[in-house]
Amino acid sequence: MKLTEHYLATLQQGINFVEQLTEQEYNYRMDSESSPIGMHVRHILDHYQSVKQGMSSFQVDYELRQRGSSVESSKQEALLQLSALQMWIESLDENSLNQVVTVRSDVGVGSSHIIEVPSTLARELMFASSHAIHHYATLKQAYLMLGGFCRDNEFGLASSTATYVKQQNSLC
Repeated sequence: MKLTEHYLATLQQGINFVEQLTEQEYNYRMDSESSPIGMHVRHILDHYQSVKQGMSSFQVDYELRQRGSSVESSKQEALLQLSALQMWIESLDENSLNQVVTVRSDVGVGSSHIIEVPSTLARELMFASSHAIHHYATLKQAYLMLGGFCRDNEFGLASSTATYVKQQNSLC
């Protein structure tokens, strides 16, 4: 199995989920404290975009965010960006994936504390995919609260959790 297949599948889950939403569902805010689905999708895309930009700058900066961008309110823009990321990932070769980068992120609690650590593009794509799945779980719950139904039972489940659930179900 090619290393990037998991990353592509994770993005495809996001595409499949967003495609089933109406614009109203994509932008629905449960209350003044919650974020609409579109804001979560933008946040997911921010992480992937940081990795993509890191390929040319040799620095993956997770503090670069596109808050307020059209992705937050446009399901079509989100789908375009998710698809574009898939095409970019498909174009990566082993040398690209092994490229060493510096990761920059704020790890402070209560105050800003930016750190920089070495990594590779492959490792950061793994993180972006894991991060996306974490947010997919939140999106799934929000959609269910809206009365929606997720066709993909594995949407929002970490691979290890999905494997565990399958194993448990096969024992019954």
